[in-house]
Amino acid sequence: MADLSQNVTVRVLKEKHPSSILEADEKLGYLVITVRREDILKVCRTLKEDPEMDYNLMLDICGVDYSAFGQKREGTVAATIEWPGHEAPKLERKERFDVVYHLYSFPKKHRVRLKVRVPEEDPVVDSVTSVWKVANWFEREAYDLFGITFKGHPDLRRILCHQDFKGHALRKDYAPDRRHLLSHTYDAFRPEDIERFEREGIQVAKNPEQ
Repeated sequence: MADLSQNVTVRVLKEKHPSSILEADEKLGYLVITVRREDILKVCRTLKEDPEMDYNLMLDICGVDYSAFGQKREGTVAATIEWPGHEAPKLERKERFDVVYHLYSFPKKHRVRLKVRVPEEDPVVDSVTSVWKVANWFEREAYDLFGITFKGHPDLRRILCHQDFKGHALRKDYAPDRRHLLSHTYDAFRPEDIERFEREGIQVAKNPEQ
């Protein structure tokens, strides 16, 4: 494990949230911090607002399903990563999912990857849309494709798959050849969005069924 005693991000988080940091390591040159699920919102707020860290850019949020890690299904590749000079990771965990956050600081020129472990029986984590507005779309994608619910999200609904879609397409137990036909057309925008667009003079294509 890397010596991170002089790393400003690790130092500040351990000073302000000592019980929230489960693990901190540097993997392939990338700072990776595992955070308690219950504390992700306050940790993210500190990462953005603390002047020593100033993580002002949310790069990405994604889900990871470890239920088939190391297994190979027909027509797929095994869910492991092999790097020259590095052994394939061996996992000892009970939680099925991770939610992964990638952050960057333009002023400080440093970056971090946060990981939160999420159990299959309660796939819920706090939304960070109150910290970075762009998290809105990233969290919707993780909800759509993995079925992870983001508590406090202002508009949590599918963003890539249509409304008739059943299940979550990036879960490892989802059949790759499964298909869901769309039975009707629908508006991508909520009624309140349409009203706002009309007030602002924005033209919206009409549903052909209307």
